[in-house]
Amino acid sequence: MSFFGSFEAFLPRILEFFCGLFFGLGILGAFMGYLIFDIVFDEPFFSALLALIVFCVFVFFALVAKSLCLLLKQNPPKT
Repeated sequence: MSFFGSFEAFLPRILEFFCGLFFGLGILGAFMGYLIFDIVFDEPFFSALLALIVFCVFVFFALVAKSLCLLLKQNPPKT
């Protein structure tokens, strides 16, 4: 079995890991972003808006990783 054959077998697991990682980073990034933006700019509304943008970006990448993972699980690569 070549390296790429074994890599294709583990690709759904790798994408599952990145899905959870991006979702967790989205929550943590939104919380930390809100605190930092609130301290720096002293505007709670804009801080919450920027934190929401950070959260949405990371959740978007988590959803992309999850959808790729599900597609690979439904149609495994034929080697």
